[in-house]
Amino acid sequence: MISADGRENSATIHQDADVYCVKLKAGETITHDLTNGRGLWSQLIKGNVDSNGIGLNFFFNFFPEQPNPPEGSPPALFFGAFMPSGNFALVKSLEILGGIFVAIPKNRIFGLFVLGPIIINILAFHVFLIKGAGFADSVTLTVALLISILPRFLLWTARNSFKGLLN
Repeated sequence: MISADGRENSATIHQDADVYCVKLKAGETITHDLTNGRGLWSQLIKGNVDSNGIGLNFFFNFFPEQPNPPEGSPPALFFGAFMPSGNFALVKSLEILGGIFVAIPKNRIFGLFVLGPIIINILAFHVFLIKGAGFADSVTLTVALLISILPRFLLWTARNSFKGLLN
């Protein structure tokens, strides 16, 4: 649509930028490979966009995209429902918010209550849907153990705060 050099009959812009206009039908996909040092801005007019990611990576793409699970597999069906519904973006936002609250001692307990169900869901996904695949990797196993143990430690250290709830 617009380019710095007017290629392919596009309008010329006196900037180091290219502007594309794409209209996709339901189920169609598009990819755009970026050269090193280039950025991308995407503007959605109508519909939704799905993207792979983890935590902040969901929003800022620090790490490369992970391959999609095999079509029809339990993880693919899980993400097939989770991503288009917008729940994945909500969970990723809550992960960030919960992490910020955990980092602030006064709000730590609230952060753990936000992160608790997310942690349980992550562990259940790995145990029940992918049958522990990946846990053979020592790094993944270490992260899983830390994600399981550290919140319990933080809750234990603040256990006096919960005494009123138990009476």
